[in-house]
Amino acid sequence: TRYFVEVGSDDTGYEQIYLWETQTRNGVTTAYDSNWNQVGKPQADPTQLKALTDAVDGDYQEIADSAVSLKLLFGDGFKFLLVNTWQDSENGNIGKEYSIFDSAGAKLGTMNANEGSWTDDRTGEEYRSINSGFSSIDEDGNWEWLGGSWKNYDSSNNLRDSGSNARSTATVDATFLNGVPSELVETLDDYTEVIVEAGTNTWIDQNDGVSRTSTFTRYFVDDADSGQIFLGGTDTQDGVTRTVDGNWNQLGQPTVDTTNLLTIGDADYTATYGNAAKVLALFGGDGATAADIVYKVTNSWQDESNPDNKGKDISFFDADTGSKLGDMNVNEGSWIEDDEKILSTNIGFNTRDANGEWQWLGGSWANYDSSGELRNSGSNTRTTVAYETLTTPSGLTLPEGVTLAADTEIIVEAGSNTWVDRGETFESEN
Repeated sequence: TRYFVEVGSDDTGYEQIYLWETQTRNGVTTAYDSNWNQVGKPQADPTQLKALTDAVDGDYQEIADSAVSLKLLFGDGFKFLLVNTWQDSENGNIGKEYSIFDSAGAKLGTMNANEGSWTDDRTGEEYRSINSGFSSIDEDGNWEWLGGSWKNYDSSNNLRDSGSNARSTATVDATFLNGVPSELVETLDDYTEVIVEAGTNTWIDQNDGVSRTSTFTRYFVDDADSGQIFLGGTDTQDGVTRTVDGNWNQLGQPTVDTTNLLTIGDADYTATYGNAAKVLALFGGDGATAADIVYKVTNSWQDESNPDNKGKDISFFDADTGSKLGDMNVNEGSWIEDDEKILSTNIGFNTRDANGEWQWLGGSWANYDSSGELRNSGSNTRTTVAYETLTTPSGLTLPEGVTLAADTEIIVEAGSNTWVDRGETFESEN
């Protein structure tokens, strides 16, 4: 509906001037001024809108499935209206568009729900995908993306992976900063308002069938000249949280909730890995015991084409603070040599400093023949000790220009090898 006014006179003639317009589509009315600027928010007749309780009968399943997100974004009392549906005639992909309103009928935003499928070219398996996206609209007609969610199912209708993300603007005050990692408080406190992006991903590990989850939170600020500037954030995977600054440099050590974690002195660890003494020597520090270090399996894998090839990543943490101490990588594999299968196991240790820099600490390996007899093995370590703790070779002359104080840090690499030749065992050390 368009509105005009006639101006002029019988002598000069009359001219119609366009004043404003309203457009109604699927029960939602939007008003525009003479310059086609949106006036206020789109409106709907409140009596025609649906409430969340109307979504439980299955007609609006997308609303019911996204109820938690909708409440967080638009408030507990939101209303909705299905305004558009579509279907692709070629592949059956379908979609719906919902408008979201407050109780008075003012439009708050939109939810788009889509369902489709695709085939994995590598495996030939068909997957089904469901995803939803959310956006808001202000009184000037400007849209802002608020986030979304997705789920993927395999051909047996088992959940393969899922996730969600959201984007909001937060006022920086004492309450907000109380929930921010301590390493980022000083940076964020320089601003009155920041943009917060948060998301989560969950997937089924195809190696062991275990459900794994990762989450992230990132902070940005709007800059008139540079656009949005990244200030820092956190990433959490399998319960281990890492904090980074605006240049993606790690701040401090990753941390974990140690409440339900076992120590390296637990029977489960010693029976599986049998190297608690080694781990304690590498990560325990002076006076530490096995009870001071907890562990967590943070990753596992297995080669589908050769099940002998598999591995695990085990992370170690301070039992009191939850601060990460280092990692152990355990890998197993096999290969054929002279028509005989050789089985191999190797273990590597490393640590990561407060700047996120990795440092290799050492490892061990062992190879066995098809009858289970040891073929060869070895180990090596890399440690840092004070010069005064070392016994130097008699008559040692230091390189020109090098002077060592008692507390000078010395990097020590040590290793040993054992092998069997014609039934006889040989050893070497360095």
